[in-house]
Amino acid sequence: VKGGRLVMNLALFTYFIPAAFLAVPMYKAMGTYGLLNTQWALILAMITLASPYAIWVLKQASDKLPFELDEAARIDGASPLQLFRLVYVPLMTPSLVAVGTYALLLAWNEYLYAFLLLSRDTDITLAVALGHFLSADDSPWELLMTTGFIYALPPAAIYYAFKRYMVSGLTAGAVKSWATAHRQTSWHPSRSATSKRPTAAPRSSTASRSRSPTASSWCWSARRAAASRR
Repeated sequence: VKGGRLVMNLALFTYFIPAAFLAVPMYKAMGTYGLLNTQWALILAMITLASPYAIWVLKQASDKLPFELDEAARIDGASPLQLFRLVYVPLMTPSLVAVGTYALLLAWNEYLYAFLLLSRDTDITLAVALGHFLSADDSPWELLMTTGFIYALPPAAIYYAFKRYMVSGLTAGAVKSWATAHRQTSWHPSRSATSKRPTAAPRSSTASRSRSPTASSWCWSARRAAASRR
């Protein structure tokens, strides 16, 4: 899609802005729409913080999926919904689990927005409740340590349960083969009818069977061109 890479880079560029700088605008926006002291305010704030990274990871993972699967499913008569549900979702399960785990841990450890957007004692999160222990004149350290230990158990359990998906999901699309990089370039046989693609020189019949300098230089030039287009 034209301009898609620019949109992706701008979405990732938002992480250059510290989350604390967005706290006051987020508070004013939630107050304008009447969402203060509601769980929806914190939910929308967490979605805003986690979406750029989630979009980037899922985009890189989707680029790795072969387009031939799409063509084969359409030839077999699959509808777009079946194609998405039966082909793409199973293949992107590791990335979806990795993104979901990241978003869950981000929301679980959030303190600033939970403290800012929720003020009723019945709505505050556990992270804010731990902070209230320290605000007392005589802090109950035994209760604080016990609550902190219980608070750390769910993230640890979630990580160890899905750690095999975390590695494969977050690194999906990080390494691209020459065929994938060439498919994403703008070269097409119909567009280059007038300009023929350079061909490698035939291999010599010597015992060493060394690659021709012309072929090596063309491969190097083609790889640099594909890298510059990405």
